[in-house]
Amino acid sequence: GQAAITVALPTVQTVTVSPTTATLASLGQTTLLNAEVRLSNGEVGNQTPTWTSSNPAVATVSARTVTAVANGTTTITATVGAVSGTATITVAQVVTSVRILPTDTVIKSAAQLRGAALDARGNVIANAPLQWTAVTPLITAVSTSGALTPLSTGVARARVTSGNFTATAIVRTIWNVNQLTDLVPLFEYSASAGQRRALSDVSQSHADARASLIGPVWTYLSTILPTSGSPVTEMYFTTWNEIWLEAARFCGGVLIPNSDIYQACTTPTWTHWIVPTGSSPNDYWSVARYLTRQFLLSSMTTASQFPWFQAGYTQWMGGGSLQGSDMVGSSFRTAIVDFRVGDSTDVLAPMDTLVTLPFARFQAGIELRTPLAVRQAQCVLFVEYLNREYPTLLPAILARIRATPGATFTNTLLLQEITTRTGKTIAQLDAGYLVYARTLRP
Repeated sequence: GQAAITVALPTVQTVTVSPTTATLASLGQTTLLNAEVRLSNGEVGNQTPTWTSSNPAVATVSARTVTAVANGTTTITATVGAVSGTATITVAQVVTSVRILPTDTVIKSAAQLRGAALDARGNVIANAPLQWTAVTPLITAVSTSGALTPLSTGVARARVTSGNFTATAIVRTIWNVNQLTDLVPLFEYSASAGQRRALSDVSQSHADARASLIGPVWTYLSTILPTSGSPVTEMYFTTWNEIWLEAARFCGGVLIPNSDIYQACTTPTWTHWIVPTGSSPNDYWSVARYLTRQFLLSSMTTASQFPWFQAGYTQWMGGGSLQGSDMVGSSFRTAIVDFRVGDSTDVLAPMDTLVTLPFARFQAGIELRTPLAVRQAQCVLFVEYLNREYPTLLPAILARIRATPGATFTNTLLLQEITTRTGKTIAQLDAGYLVYARTLRP
């Protein structure tokens, strides 16, 4: 006999997506969805569904992974054959930080700050409410859109807030600068009259820290360097060099090229010294270096004749340290590195050439192959070598400067002091310093 047998394969009855809802709080954030395929026989199938997003502009999906694209809602569908299941995905950025740009700026007239609320992945949250506040309203006003209006000269702060998060910008206002004294910052350390002042545009503690460094350095340098220049000195320290450029037109200040940006007025008293600084006030080397340079220039109006000595001696002092009541010079690590670079690339200049270059040619050096950094490093190590081999030489040079201040002291006298006291020519000293310098390691 015969029998008819019908085989009915199990079919897909349902596709269930889990979780059925999910919220993504930042653009680019991802989440995984699961799809359970249930067959007509009650068992779980192993079919791989096809995933689609109803609004890929809000979130995309690929192999179960959903990625947030923009704020909004989309439906994620998993399909097997004619059966499908869905999940609702909401993208709603949550503020986790606030950004303000620029963070540090100098203004002379109305300007605009840019603020933004950010999600956890650093994406801007469009249309997030921002509240603007002038922390120092007497210096700079801030509108509800972040527009700045300068009201007086000083260091202001503007704040933007979104939710529980804030960001603050420093606004250095110089809108009504008409004379040099208008640039005096808010924070000042003042010693007794006729001595020194250290001023800072950062904070009072910053100014005090500067003054504490200047104090012992100043005391020491004033005993070994010429004192015939002006006893009044104003040192300005700033984290934003551009704010002091306005001083140039009042005191004839100049930026010395290729020499760690700073500004010095060219008045006969050489009283204003503008030194950029980092966030930390403990850059002892710059204080020592610029004070040393200042003392040299205040008493030698022909100092431009021997830039090699300025570069070498001041950087050597700047790399030193206070040891008891003495300040002992030392080669700064950078000088050793620059020398080694110049030595390895065979661009060292003969010392008897460097010590005869006037300021302009020393700084520019178009006729020399030697990069300026290498040239300065050579002078630093040459000064250190002279001090090491002839410890009475530098004090004798400084004594000679004190005895012949101003325009009377020339580079010829300086070189004469060196050759007479060492009994050697510059070329002979050059050979000795090279041997010594090549033993140094940074």
